[in-house]
Amino acid sequence: MIGDDSINRSRREHVLAVLSAGLHSIVAGGDPAPALAPELVGVASELAQATPHVDQDLEVRYALGMLHWLRYLALPPGQNQEDLQQAMEMLWPLEPILPEALPEPLRRVFAAGDAPHAGLCNLAI
Repeated sequence: MIGDDSINRSRREHVLAVLSAGLHSIVAGGDPAPALAPELVGVASELAQATPHVDQDLEVRYALGMLHWLRYLALPPGQNQEDLQQAMEMLWPLEPILPEALPEPLRRVFAAGDAPHAGLCNLAI
């Protein structure tokens, strides 16, 4: 069992690094469209599977939340609400800890006290 935990941690670290590098590249490029790539979505799925308690892992929550945020930006209005909801749910717990790491539109929503489930709207970006 101990060996399995070590393997899972190692896999989590590797997949998190891959996803983080992809997210960094997308943000640096200024175009969120690559966040829609099936390969990146597959990496995110693998990360979620490699992380036993995603809800308690702030690094993983941040990476997955940012992927959803970028997907929200890349998708046309009306097709992006699910990603907005997921981004808000994943990033909400980070607001009191690392507000500066969050996208400005989400910081405004969270600072106003709007819970993630109340955010199904088009944010003014």
